[in-house]
Amino acid sequence: MQKPELWTKIRSCHPDDVDAAFPFSARLARDNGWSLAYAQKVIVEYQKFAYLSRVSPGIVTPSDEVDQAWHLHLTYTRHYWGPFKEALGGPLHHMPTKGGVEQNTRFLNAYRETLDLYAAEFGAPPADIWPPEEVRFGRAPHFARVNTQDFWMVRKPAILRAFVQIDLGIRSVPSSISKSLVAASALLLGTGLAFAHGSPAGDTLIDQFRNMVWHWLTQHTFAFLFVLLVIGFVLYAFFHKGSRRSGSNSGCSTSSCGSDSDSGGSSGCSGCGGGGD
Repeated sequence: MQKPELWTKIRSCHPDDVDAAFPFSARLARDNGWSLAYAQKVIVEYQKFAYLSRVSPGIVTPSDEVDQAWHLHLTYTRHYWGPFKEALGGPLHHMPTKGGVEQNTRFLNAYRETLDLYAAEFGAPPADIWPPEEVRFGRAPHFARVNTQDFWMVRKPAILRAFVQIDLGIRSVPSSISKSLVAASALLLGTGLAFAHGSPAGDTLIDQFRNMVWHWLTQHTFAFLFVLLVIGFVLYAFFHKGSRRSGSNSGCSTSSCGSDSDSGGSSGCSGCGGGGD
């Protein structure tokens, strides 16, 4: 460990030190649906992240779990900007990302480097709090608070994860290729529906189309709904592609770096932890 004295200071400055009947760790567990034991484990990892922010030569990026602890700690302003800042030897800011592909790549690399630095300072990080990068920037950021007194939590079917992976795959395809795939899919599926049983009955094109759709809906319901699902999914992934790329969050869920004139260096989320004392 590069700075054991610094780690001792940070480790001894626990958010639960704030005098309250409902301690920080219990609130963190409640807000995230975690057990108290897991929340306390996350707090220790958050403290390790804070330490890494001071010894890293560049920016560091937390896991989503660590970021939730950070978000909550920021609301304890007296402790965060008082004893915690003193223990760190400077401020640790949390600021919004600018978004975009460049920022996403930057924080993806920063998270990978953070894991490497963690391993060098503390050993292998716990996988249940520091997941691999494909999880950190895939499923992990989709966090939402739900009042469990009003709503039941039901796990989504595993098959939906396959659709998510297909969705991500379509988004990674260049626009020129994805446009061709959409056109080809619509043409093939539409042609298959129209000519599967020859020409439908009807005097006009509208009558023929209505009879054809009605035939497939009543006689081939599963195939009809499946085709609609495929077409809808491809179109959704295609049109959703641009908005997700341009507006995606990166780094510590919503974070970037800022500089602080008082500390003489940069400090912040997804990193920017000041490096020097």
